[in-house]
Amino acid sequence: MENYTKTIIAPLKKNKKKEGRLSVALIAHDGKKAEMLSFVKENENFFREYTIIATRATGELINNHTNLSVIQMLPGPLGGDLQIGGLVASGQ
Repeated sequence: MENYTKTIIAPLKKNKKKEGRLSVALIAHDGKKAEMLSFVKENENFFREYTIIATRATGELINNHTNLSVIQMLPGPLGGDLQIGGLVASGQ
C-alpha cells in the first residue's frame, strides 16, 4: 500500500463565536502527526487567522508545540473525526 497524504478543503460558514473568523479542522493519523505539526509550525502565522479544531491527540500536539489555541474534540478512534464531520455538515 502506497504511503500518501490527502488534504480535503471544505468551505465552512464563518465561526460566529470568534467574530466572523473561519474555522480550520486538522486531523492526522498517528503516522502523520509529526508531518502535520511541521506543516502547522511552518504556517503558524496563517493559522492565527482561523479558529482551529482538531481531534484530541492532534490538538494536544499543536497546543503543546506552537503558540496556537486549538479546540479539541474526542480522539479520532472515539469519534472525534465524526464530530468534526458533523460540524462541517451542519455549517458550523
